[in-house]
Amino acid sequence: MWQKIKNKKILNSGYNCNCGGLYKPKVVLYDEPVPSFLKASKNAAKSDLLIILGSSLTVFPAAKIPTIYGIERKPVVIINKERTPYRNFSNVVEINSFIGKTLSKLKSK
Repeated sequence: MWQKIKNKKILNSGYNCNCGGLYKPKVVLYDEPVPSFLKASKNAAKSDLLIILGSSLTVFPAAKIPTIYGIERKPVVIINKERTPYRNFSNVVEINSFIGKTLSKLKSK
């Protein structure tokens, strides 16, 4: 399969596939169900620390995770290019920068 994609035998134009389907990134787009949301919610609720990478925390249902986790009383680290609605919470450390660059700096310390 990869060889066919690499040789452009499957790709037609844009995101269309010769099979009639669409290629899309492995992300959840607007109006799509979130796979494993219930599992993520349960894991968040029992966690001691929540680390959020690259989310504005404004699109639901994923935006519910911090509340389910207990953001009002438990520590949170957010790394996102833009500010989030939680930036002023006393137990939130928010770093407004690129994820890769920030994690590289943390790794080197």
